[in-house]
Amino acid sequence: MSGLIVITGPAKEPVELDELKDHLRIGTTVMDEDANLHGLIRAARDWTEEFLNRSLVEQELELSLDAFPSGTDPIRPAFGPLVSVTTIKYDDDDGVEQTWSNTLYLVDTASVPGRITPAFDESYPTSRVQNNAVRVRYKAGYGKDVDDVPENIRRAVMMTAAHLYENREATAAVNLMEVPMGVKGLLWPSRVLSF
Repeated sequence: MSGLIVITGPAKEPVELDELKDHLRIGTTVMDEDANLHGLIRAARDWTEEFLNRSLVEQELELSLDAFPSGTDPIRPAFGPLVSVTTIKYDDDDGVEQTWSNTLYLVDTASVPGRITPAFDESYPTSRVQNNAVRVRYKAGYGKDVDDVPENIRRAVMMTAAHLYENREATAAVNLMEVPMGVKGLLWPSRVLSF
């Protein structure tokens, strides 16, 4: 089993407020909708990240595992693109927290999803087999700036936020869980399927 938590969320959203206002044809000087629009952008980003199984703007995450993989099977941190690994901590046989030295493992940021494996002629350390015995803290996302996120994904986030804006109430006629087909069409090429 594994778990994933956000340690530090993205410093920016993949769509800026003025961009969404322009898309919705709301004057950029109209301020009374700003808080609502910020919330819709966050909700659209959250939905998009879940659909893609990817982080958009760089953030720090922690993946918890009940044990290290067997043999040389890789650890595959979820919600890439994987940028870097901050630390790998584990509980040893005595239940004492240890840090696995970064000289003993390799980080592959080129693969999708990224992966972590023991370095040549190394193996995973011995850990307890218990809930959350291994904790991998890492950074993931396309980059720190809005422009680092691919344009098709940014467009999909904007379209989803606009859909939520136009359909503010859940009704039988409008299912807010279903985003417009064009959104999924923009996102499918970037989606990471589970392994």
